[in-house]
Amino acid sequence: MKKIYFIGLLSFLLVGCETTALHHNGKPVQVTWNNTQHMSECEPKGTIVASQGTWYNYWLLNDGDLTEAVLNNLRNKAGKLGANTIHLYAPQTFGTSVTMTANAYLCPKA
Repeated sequence: MKKIYFIGLLSFLLVGCETTALHHNGKPVQVTWNNTQHMSECEPKGTIVASQGTWYNYWLLNDGDLTEAVLNNLRNKAGKLGANTIHLYAPQTFGTSVTMTANAYLCPKA
């Protein structure tokens, strides 16, 4: 009985180990951080939020993987809005996850 309980618990923990892949609509989306002057030439498409990691799986994934998954999620969401650029806010700090907020924009090609 203990063996079945352990296998069930392990399966539950591993369910959250997958990270967000970058989809085809998110690939062309550029990420900016402090380029607010460039954003004045762009059409706002909306604010997006993404988070990765939970209280039960954060220790299984390193911060780099969590951050990459969040950026992929933001880029995917921006692509669905028809945006080609996201401008990031400062990341939210949590002990068990990575959360980022961004504005999505459709910017003219340089």
